[in-house]
Amino acid sequence: MEELYVKRELSIHDISDILSCSNETIGRWLDKHNIDTRASTREKTPAELQDSEWLREQYVDRNQSAEQIASAPGCASTTVRTWVDKHGLKRRSRSEALKSRALFEPARYDTDSEGYSRWRVFRDGQRYEVRVHRLLAVAEVGVDNLNGNHVHHKNGIPWDNRPSNIEVLTPEEHGRRHGGQVSGGESA
Repeated sequence: MEELYVKRELSIHDISDILSCSNETIGRWLDKHNIDTRASTREKTPAELQDSEWLREQYVDRNQSAEQIASAPGCASTTVRTWVDKHGLKRRSRSEALKSRALFEPARYDTDSEGYSRWRVFRDGQRYEVRVHRLLAVAEVGVDNLNGNHVHHKNGIPWDNRPSNIEVLTPEEHGRRHGGQVSGGESA
């Protein structure tokens, strides 16, 4: 958070786009790490988005996502969606967007709302993902030794994926380490 918010001076909104989570999640992590927030400033709308023909070409003709369009003028994807609406362009449904995304973004690296780094891929309108610490465990102990087991971060920091910080545990052992509470979806 310090790297993105303080050193690179990205906005909370930009960080939430990068990490694919909500502004509220970023705010909670900033609070958790005692990072003071800057006074919010309204994002200026890039000229490209105000040009209905340019936006129509990108969104409709080229079938680009709001995230893809936002990268060119350097704005938030929500700003793109706002201008799609202002220009009266028909927004794609979530399933249409996922199908379109699969054509242009076969694999994507990001961080989920709990702070776990992951790889995601969209195929046939479905999203599949694997957390990086599980990939690391496969590399360290092999897929057969991981099957049915959980991967635990020894220091409790979900984005600390150093080999020395992970260990493979049975679901029961993992539950005991977390006092009976294991975060969602820890499976092979």
